[in-house]
Amino acid sequence: MTFATNELLEGSDITHTPATTDVTLVNEGTYQILYFTDVSDSQSSSATVSCQLQNNGAEIEGTTSTCDIASTGKKQHLSGGAIVQASGGEVITLYATDNQGKFSNTTILVHRLA
Repeated sequence: MTFATNELLEGSDITHTPATTDVTLVNEGTYQILYFTDVSDSQSSSATVSCQLQNNGAEIEGTTSTCDIASTGKKQHLSGGAIVQASGGEVITLYATDNQGKFSNTTILVHRLA
């Protein structure tokens, strides 16, 4: 998913260019990554919709969040997170695992813990 803006970037451990998908963990360390998003069905019927965090294109285990949307236009909330041990240079993305959902109010929070 593309993030249009940066609310707050402090220091040089984490980088993101507005209007792109990639969040880069520049330096070695332990990072907490959380995401929050609203999703509605973009099709004309019910659907199962999910998203997940990825590290260099591979799923970060335990971060997939899934919901069933029973009617068109009804919003659901998805969220997830992980603690990641980075060696430096990892690219984190929030990936929609299918094209049936319309995502909005999406936020990703990344904190370097150590």
